Amino acid sequence: FIVQMYRYADMREELLSDAREIDIIDGICIFQTDRIAGPLALGLFKRYVAVPREFTRTFSPRERELALAHDLAQHRGGDLFANMAAFIFLCLMWVNPLAWMACSSFRFYLEAACDARVVAGSDASSRQSYGRSLARTATEGLPPFAMALPNPKTIIQRLRRLMMNEASK
Repeated sequence: FIVQMYRYADMREELLSDAREIDIIDGICIFQTDRIAGPLALGLFKRYVAVPREFTRTFSPRERELALAHDLAQHRGGDLFANMAAFIFLCLMWVNPLAWMACSSFRFYLEAACDARVVAGSDASSRQSYGRSLARTATEGLPPFAMALPNPKTIIQRLRRLMMNEASK
């Protein structure tokens, strides 16, 4: 736990070292940095969303809007606190393989729920834009802890869920 918290604090300081604040939305500081390739929500009490410097050039306006909506929804929904609680649980139960599976599943469904909040009531075109944004950020160099299970299978599952039109039973 201590090693991971140290790594997180070090990474956050590195991101903020050359950052340029561009906006504040609902008390959440939006800043640009050269150190990431896609948007990233961070901070529990002092909340941030980091975007790459080339964000306005490499993402379409709709992709930017949806990517920011995802990270802002994570802050508003308390997802970062939930992830921290899951991580503490995992640290306490680290020898139990079921704890690892539960934490992994929890993080996936937390991300999927955030995806659902962002695209709720959206048309197919918005879902496609969001899916493109999600696929790009998943493959373009975010820190490993930034994505829930950053592997192709989970990304594909999240993208499939975006295309669902009806709630499952």
